[in-house]
Amino acid sequence: MSKMIKKKIIVLVMIILSGSLTILGSEFQKEDVVYSYNGNFKAYISFPKTPGPHPMIVYNYDQFIDWVGIETAQKKGYSLEAFMKEFNYWGYACMVPVERYRKLHSIKGAIHYVLNDKRVNRKEVTVIGTSEGAMLSLLATKDFPQIKSLVLIAIETINHTGALSVPNFLRSIDKVNMPMIIMAAKAGKKWRVKYEGLVVKILNQYKKKFIYKPYPYDRRWFWNPKNDFMRDLHFYLTKEPFPLPRKQDNESKNPY
Repeated sequence: MSKMIKKKIIVLVMIILSGSLTILGSEFQKEDVVYSYNGNFKAYISFPKTPGPHPMIVYNYDQFIDWVGIETAQKKGYSLEAFMKEFNYWGYACMVPVERYRKLHSIKGAIHYVLNDKRVNRKEVTVIGTSEGAMLSLLATKDFPQIKSLVLIAIETINHTGALSVPNFLRSIDKVNMPMIIMAAKAGKKWRVKYEGLVVKILNQYKKKFIYKPYPYDRRWFWNPKNDFMRDLHFYLTKEPFPLPRKQDNESKNPY
């Protein structure tokens, strides 16, 4: 066996043992992490190849992924890896709590994790949530005043009462003071648009500062990181021009 082949085998073994999901020849590397926060949870995390510490995005996906699973969602055009790659391309690290369902502590634990990761610039942590993930993000971030900003995409209420409800959010609204942008899905089902509007009304009523950006699409449009809302998101985060598109590798086939 040649030295070159031996070297490749050693590298492959090291990758497997590290628990990472590296693709040889690719610049993208996604790690599996396990963390505890009133329960045990899992997440994916990835970092840019540039020197750190890096700004961080905690991305809380649309509940569709929990309904059908990560692989099926990707086949339908909603790829977590595509979002992670895009954020890394912008220079941001990204953490995605997985198998989250409606577990609020999953998101709180992820935020706690990144705020204590030395690879992360803890002054530059943004939380992004889509649909139910947006409501969970809104409820979770009140306990973390260190968060730089909050992005709520097609926000959807969950329960009418209890921990995951708007009334519970109202009890702690005084703690929600970070900058926010709400990206609204104006073509969604009427009940979704109604409850999205309810959250906006409450934030206005309590004089919370936020940017409101409506889009003439339903929530599925936000599953595709190639769509124009990402330009608005990039400018909101960086105040810089949108970078040239990265080379795509067909990880998302979302028709929206």
